[in-house]
Amino acid sequence: TGPFGSTGAAYKILLEGMRAPPSMRRDLVRSVYLPRARPRVGSALAESGAVTSSMDSSDGLAFTINELARSSGVGFRVDHIPIAGAAVAFAALHGLAAEDLALFGGEEYEIVVTVKPDKWTEALKAAECAGGTLIRIGEATSEKKVILCSGPAPDWPIPSRGWEHLRGG
Repeated sequence: TGPFGSTGAAYKILLEGMRAPPSMRRDLVRSVYLPRARPRVGSALAESGAVTSSMDSSDGLAFTINELARSSGVGFRVDHIPIAGAAVAFAALHGLAAEDLALFGGEEYEIVVTVKPDKWTEALKAAECAGGTLIRIGEATSEKKVILCSGPAPDWPIPSRGWEHLRGG
């Protein structure tokens, strides 16, 4: 239901002391101090009948996708990671991988859903009517692996790790 990586970058600022220009810092830190859950979008998606599973991404996108795969007995091929623009800029500033901020950051409260392939348009309309959006990130597979397929680079497994609340990262 939205891009990832802002909170991963914000925690680099808040917990590790990394620096960012004032406007970037403000945008990123806001994601931690003013998180935006999407209950109306979640309800609309549930009522649409197009969604087959869902989970909030508070523990991180990588953990969430792996948990959805495990609990549903499927795998996922991820071919698009929606990364927030400020997270991309922050990563470039510090020589970090923006994908890592998006996959392993956590605390973002987006909703990750699986949608019946023939019901994508209905799910998209339901999200939009509730004031949200959906971003396609990949597809479910019968292989019980969660992999990132990023163009010419070799596919690589997405590990099941993310934000660990009691450890702080």
